[in-house]
Amino acid sequence: MKVVSITDGPDDESRFEDMDQGTVIEWDSHRLRLQEVPAGSESPLHPEPSPAMATVLKGWIRITTSLGDSRTLHPGDAMLFLDTQGKGHAFVTAPETSVLMIVGLAQGGPR
Repeated sequence: MKVVSITDGPDDESRFEDMDQGTVIEWDSHRLRLQEVPAGSESPLHPEPSPAMATVLKGWIRITTSLGDSRTLHPGDAMLFLDTQGKGHAFVTAPETSVLMIVGLAQGGPR
């Protein structure tokens, strides 16, 4: 299992930060959804509308920062999306349907 954060930089570019698996983040959440992502889906660069934590349940998703760095997440891996401004990130999914569990996080950051 890996946990990765994607954040905005002062230059509006997005970048990854690896997180320790034992990291505890207390953050109020306001929604949870299971999302099926069609096989081979792609998305151009976009910022996340609000902070979110996504965990891959099935398939895989490759996230690419605006700087061109990529990380591929597999079942059990999680991504903390904090790139809510700037250029954001792009993604592509597995050639089969992928399933993500997405937790919407409250604005304002961790407690």
